[in-house]
Amino acid sequence: MVPRQPKRLGDCVAVVRDGVVYFPTSDGTRFKALDAISGRLIFSTQNKDVSFSSPALVGDLAYYGTTDGWLHAIDIKTGKIDHEFQTGGSRENSSKFLDERGARDPSKIYPDRTLDGIMVGQSRIHSAGSILSSPVVVDSVLYVRSTDGYLYALR
Repeated sequence: MVPRQPKRLGDCVAVVRDGVVYFPTSDGTRFKALDAISGRLIFSTQNKDVSFSSPALVGDLAYYGTTDGWLHAIDIKTGKIDHEFQTGGSRENSSKFLDERGARDPSKIYPDRTLDGIMVGQSRIHSAGSILSSPVVVDSVLYVRSTDGYLYALR
């Protein structure tokens, strides 16, 4: 047997079900599913922003958040986005940090590369309602915390 090069999963905890590994990436803007034995890519879905959120699997859906303040539900059979929810902080503040194409513009978040600039940028990211935590589902209610200061309970 020849050892395979390990694949980088990013900074979240992956979830495994029925021989498939599910995870969003923080070193890219994708949600991926890999065969747990072979490492073969099953699907890779594009997000608008990075994720540090570990997925919660419920039925055929994987729920996870991204740093732009969106909670995503991906159909794990198809890899397609089933539905999404935007936090209040994201609705209120995220447009301040976008370019003309609707992508996050780092120059609008971080005023410069100093420590002060990084601190200002972190404050701005938090104001956009980032979802850094992992969702939890209890009794058909999904709970997720956002950097806008709210705990969201969604049915």
